[in-house]
Amino acid sequence: EAMMHLLEQSLPLSFGSLLSDAQWFILTIFASHLGPAEVVAWALLGSIWDVFSDVTSGIGDAAELRVAFHLGDNNPTMAKICAYKTLFLGMTVACIISFVYFSLQNTIPALFTDDTTLQKMLSELVPFVGVANLTMTFGMICWSLIGAQGNYKMA
Repeated sequence: EAMMHLLEQSLPLSFGSLLSDAQWFILTIFASHLGPAEVVAWALLGSIWDVFSDVTSGIGDAAELRVAFHLGDNNPTMAKICAYKTLFLGMTVACIISFVYFSLQNTIPALFTDDTTLQKMLSELVPFVGVANLTMTFGMICWSLIGAQGNYKMA
């Protein structure tokens, strides 16, 4: 019975993780049709995106533990408060990171490459990545909080 419960929880998580990774690679294939410089720019942008994703994952994982702890302690009110505080904290951190990213729009690409063409491509993508960071943060933290309740199928 415990093994079936483990499989019921792990299959949706595995499928979601596979889709998350696959979409980036599919977009890389689309970028390859535009040219080699676009593929390199997309790969460099992927490195920046991984940093954003890792910060969000850390906040979400910590919140998942706290909410699950409160729910396991039969204290749903504290779990709810913890979830709201986590969403607030996560979005505050995401806003700060996006603001810093916007303010260093021309500096960050220069840290990754000396090629002016790639620097220009990366600088043009900064607004999209900054806004996407905000939406990704909210979605990933909500997904973690739903998972803390054991509702991975709903997430």
